[in-house]
Amino acid sequence: MLSPLQKAKLLKQAPNSLGAFMLLNKFEQEHKKQMELMMAEFTKKSAEFVKEIETARNEILKTFDHIYKVKVGPQGNKGADSSVPGPIGPTGPQGPKGESIIGPRGLTGLQGPQGPKGESIIGLPGLPGLPGKDGSPDTPEQILAKLEKVKLPMDIVDGLRSALHALSRNIAELKGRKLQGGGGGGGMGNWITDNFSGDGVTVGFTLTSRVASSGTAIIVLIQGQVQEQTTHYSVSGNTLTFTTAPLSGAAIHAWYSRK
Repeated sequence: MLSPLQKAKLLKQAPNSLGAFMLLNKFEQEHKKQMELMMAEFTKKSAEFVKEIETARNEILKTFDHIYKVKVGPQGNKGADSSVPGPIGPTGPQGPKGESIIGPRGLTGLQGPQGPKGESIIGLPGLPGLPGKDGSPDTPEQILAKLEKVKLPMDIVDGLRSALHALSRNIAELKGRKLQGGGGGGGMGNWITDNFSGDGVTVGFTLTSRVASSGTAIIVLIQGQVQEQTTHYSVSGNTLTFTTAPLSGAAIHAWYSRK
């Protein structure tokens, strides 16, 4: 008959063995059968022993009853109970330490769900570039014609087309006012650049100076994309107001002639 510790060691040596499992099951069935036989025999012997004890007891009682009637006098008075308790017996020895049984290792758990996607951080806008050299004497239309011959991507050409058209409109308007005597929006000063960063909420930004030509001598870019005046933004004095708030972290550049 195997002990629990022997069973555990056998399972540890062959955890996936069907033969080991069947062998253990066979040992357990034999052990159960032997225990049932032993219990039946024990019950039988116990009944016989009790019967024998009962017979001997009756014989002893008869003997004592005879002796009591012949030689024993009357029973004396019951003595008084002692008020002093008896001494406490010594502490028994500590039992042996049991052996722990380590079960087989469990299966690996399922893989957990994928964590949430992290948010990207947009870097700060770069520093303004150095002042550019004098521009080409070509007109905006001539510049666009040259760019199209170079076969640049259409998104770059379209962005430059919008910027050059806006500059062409400003120059034409300024020439018209000069022919009329220079009234209205006033003269044009040096071109300056103001840089801002969007926060997704703010739509109004304060420029360093008032914009010349009644607020039209300005080019505005968000993340390098040219914005159309009246469609995407408006200018009043030195306040630049967008139709929709630029996204958080978006780089805003305003290039304009100060009044």
